[in-house]
Amino acid sequence: MTRVTSLALVLVAAALLTTTRPSQAAPQILAALEVQEGMPFICDGATCETDITTFCLQQDRESPRTGTLYAPADPSQFRLRVTTAGGAVRDIPAANATFTSGRGFIRVRVSLPADRLATLGGAEARLVVTRQASLIPAPRPDDPDPITPAEAEYVTKSLRAVGEELVDGQPRATSARIVGRVASAITDYRAASSPAAVERLWNDVLDDMAPVLERAGATAVQGARREVDRCARPGHHHSLAGVKSCLEYRHGDLMRDLNVDYWNRKPGS
Repeated sequence: MTRVTSLALVLVAAALLTTTRPSQAAPQILAALEVQEGMPFICDGATCETDITTFCLQQDRESPRTGTLYAPADPSQFRLRVTTAGGAVRDIPAANATFTSGRGFIRVRVSLPADRLATLGGAEARLVVTRQASLIPAPRPDDPDPITPAEAEYVTKSLRAVGEELVDGQPRATSARIVGRVASAITDYRAASSPAAVERLWNDVLDDMAPVLERAGATAVQGARREVDRCARPGHHHSLAGVKSCLEYRHGDLMRDLNVDYWNRKPGS
């Protein structure tokens, strides 16, 4: 068999696998942690982005692939807090925001066109997430196991309420949110942030989250502080890829541990 013939057979086989491979079923419905203070959008060129912390409400469905499109189960639970150049603040529906999964089920990236923010007269914007918010994967016409309206209703109401008790209300969830906020504030992924720079970010995040942290208590702040100190310590093995990468890793671990606790309680069974 010639080399050309062998290559042709490989290409044909690959095409057959592509056309016969079953479509991926809808992934998990996600819960979004409440963000009273609003997650600040960072604008770079034509797009403004922010990240929100999420967890999985359905162990029996697959984790979302990176970039999976999601939509709010209830649009009123996600709002844009727009601040004008003159300092006026108003909340409006997050109608033009796009939600896509990142790092499995523990983070969702929210994108907003920069020209939309300009049209609103906003000098800056934040994403506010209310209590018991959920995100549902966008439906696809070729989905072999789509999420039905009845399933969505049960998960986003009954299971989401259980998730608020078992996950949202835990100090570790607030710790994860703090760690995620500090990570998001580092814009250079590979930056070797100095201890002084990380300390400034830490203080900025705590000041911004102060009303939330008063209710959460000292345990949540102490837990986040341990993670930030670990990642900022020179020579730490995770920090070799940058403090931001390390913080994202620790944020993920905290949320996965909480999600395992939630699954072990077998809500809805």
